[in-house]
Amino acid sequence: MKILLLMLATIIGLGSTVLAQVVDDLLELPPVVVTPSRSARPLFDAPNSVALISNDELERNMYRTTPQILGDTPGIMVQETSPGQGSPFIRGFTAFRNILLIDGVRLNNSVFRDGPNQYWNSVDPLSMESVEVLKGPGSVQYGSDGVGGVVSVNTLSPSVYGDGFEYGGRAYYRVSSAENSHMVRAESQVALDHRTGVIAGVSYKQFGSVVAGGGTGTQDGTGYEEWDFDLKFEHHINPHHSFVLAYQNVEQNNVPRTHKTINGISYKGSAIGSEIHRDSDQLRRLTYIQWHVHDLDGFVDSMQTSLSWHVQEELRDRLRSRGRQDYQGFDVDTFGFFSQLQSETPVGDLSYGVDYYHDEVDSFSSRNPIQGAVGDDASYDLAGIFVQDTIDLSERWNFSLGGRFTYAGANADKVEDPVSGNQVSVDRDWGNTVGNARLVYKVKPDTWNIFGGIAQGFRAPNLTDLTSQIDTGANEQEIPAISLEPEKYLTYEIGTRVHYQRFSAELAGFYTDVNDMINRFPTGVVTADGKTEVGKANVGDGFVTGIEYGMAYEIHPEWTLFGNATYMDGEMDVMTGPGPVASAEYLSRGMPLSGQVGLRWMSEQRRFQAQIRGVLSATADHLSSRDRRDTERIPPGGTPGYERIDLKVGWNIHTNLTITVAIDNMTNQNYRVHGSGTNSPGRNFIAALESRF
Repeated sequence: MKILLLMLATIIGLGSTVLAQVVDDLLELPPVVVTPSRSARPLFDAPNSVALISNDELERNMYRTTPQILGDTPGIMVQETSPGQGSPFIRGFTAFRNILLIDGVRLNNSVFRDGPNQYWNSVDPLSMESVEVLKGPGSVQYGSDGVGGVVSVNTLSPSVYGDGFEYGGRAYYRVSSAENSHMVRAESQVALDHRTGVIAGVSYKQFGSVVAGGGTGTQDGTGYEEWDFDLKFEHHINPHHSFVLAYQNVEQNNVPRTHKTINGISYKGSAIGSEIHRDSDQLRRLTYIQWHVHDLDGFVDSMQTSLSWHVQEELRDRLRSRGRQDYQGFDVDTFGFFSQLQSETPVGDLSYGVDYYHDEVDSFSSRNPIQGAVGDDASYDLAGIFVQDTIDLSERWNFSLGGRFTYAGANADKVEDPVSGNQVSVDRDWGNTVGNARLVYKVKPDTWNIFGGIAQGFRAPNLTDLTSQIDTGANEQEIPAISLEPEKYLTYEIGTRVHYQRFSAELAGFYTDVNDMINRFPTGVVTADGKTEVGKANVGDGFVTGIEYGMAYEIHPEWTLFGNATYMDGEMDVMTGPGPVASAEYLSRGMPLSGQVGLRWMSEQRRFQAQIRGVLSATADHLSSRDRRDTERIPPGGTPGYERIDLKVGWNIHTNLTITVAIDNMTNQNYRVHGSGTNSPGRNFIAALESRF
């Protein structure tokens, strides 16, 4: 522990940071990102904190789930209620206060819940080409929910284009010991010529019961299985026009919420649930067709238009004590459209467009004839228009200014009134305008810049906020709250980014002012089931602030030292009882002081590589009243800190054959990420074999 802390202190003493992607290699070509401005720009010149996780990094790190991909990025903590239910906290916010995009299409819908939920885990990491992470508000570019950040997943596309018929494929197998898992993928692609290509892949994942460290042993009731299928067809009509047709299907069976059941384990005094089992089946299907246009000669230089149909279904099977069983679920059909354009004009590089998403929701419960988790026979609309202008004021100064107007409307025909128990309806709508302004000063172009800005974020109440009838936390029952208003956020950010020949780094600080955040509070009523009734109100005024740091230093052509660190703090007004008085508390599930430090070796020919790193987390003892009530996930007094050492070795046996072997948590530490419902794997041997043809 002392050695790891000394190494971390040494890195922080260098005085700069870097995003996770520069830890990979010092790239010959500058990486490009789209997410911050919705148009392709060099990452180094981004006016805010952005991370790019490349395909090489995705394959090398053998991530088990999509949320885990984000765990190595400064400013992000990945909580796992169970191994099948991961949720990233980006700059202090999780769940429906972050946006996940899949090839530009929103995963977020109107039934996403507050607090950590499992929906990001329904995206197959084995189908990804790269991941872009925008930290901080993205509401101007992507609308409601863009508060903590926006994560954009770019899925695999055909890559074997040629003058005639070409084909290729990939086979992948990953096995791990403490995770007790097997992951298999078979992938094939065909190109008829240089214009038309198809790629298809099938993934199967079998996750058994996780084995924790430190003698804790097997955690029963943590396993599940998953099937994934993805298909993408591309046709390039000419050098400037192309269209893409894609389909994705994910099915997860019997995903347990372990901490609520008798299979939960007590960690440092945490409570154990009383239910026999609580399992969820998840299904997600996405179909979209997109038209891409670029390098035009008129006013519009490029355009991307998308039509999508997104189906997300959930069925929860709960068996409580004394044999009481119930079912609850929903079906959500989301019809989406967006069109974004880019024009280079005398007043700057304009990105502008419109987007619209319409949800149709059916909700059911075996215990409630009126509704399920949310109101039944419901619909929800999000429509927006946006513009962002990026202006090169001079060779060194770059300025961007953007704005968006969003309309949100919620309608539910069948909602149970929490007072009378009668069926009522909900019909609400809101309009919201947000803006941002950002500036980049290139102290030394392509080597050192300073960036900063101010950005508004917002989130309109969704169907879960307005109409939910769900269990939350420890022995709590949430009730509808139909009078809620939108949440509002204002974030200030300043940072610096350097990229010298052997040294790359980034340091960023932020402050988010929070207004009218929707928070839960106990109403003072106890339900017939003995649960505490919980309402919601726009009482959450407060702040979140933090510093993010990372670096990579090439100490030798084959050796790279890397590391990152995050400090975060925050307070929020909450109501701790049925009265109207709110008081300031720590931010719920705030990220503790965390960091990584490591050393990577890569042979000159890049056939061999090895990496050792230490992962550190301080004790998370800044608890809100909500945290203290969450006794099954958070121990009394907070979640203890931990340190972990990981070792990874990779070998490109042949041009088309790679094997990677890792030992995570080498010292077999028994630990839990703050807010998680199960302990992390103990000493975990992982091996992955990939073959391409």
